[in-house]
Amino acid sequence: MRAAEVPAEVAREAVKNKYRVLDIQHHPENYDQVPSAAKKLGLPLLTIHSPCDEIGRRMIVQAIKSLDGDATVRQLVF
Repeated sequence: MRAAEVPAEVAREAVKNKYRVLDIQHHPENYDQVPSAAKKLGLPLLTIHSPCDEIGRRMIVQAIKSLDGDATVRQLVF
């Protein structure tokens, strides 16, 4: 939203409900299950979810920027 120059207060309000949903979904008792299992098994652990999200976001932004100003969603998808 920063890249699109959305005012900070408007951006916060837009994502407020999403944060609540994520807070509920990621309940504290699930917080340490995977790292604890890796430790017990003596295995190294690397989480790559966030980097993959960032790579995908950059690809989408690049695809959008490559379109003309009057492009349609259909042109973006295809």
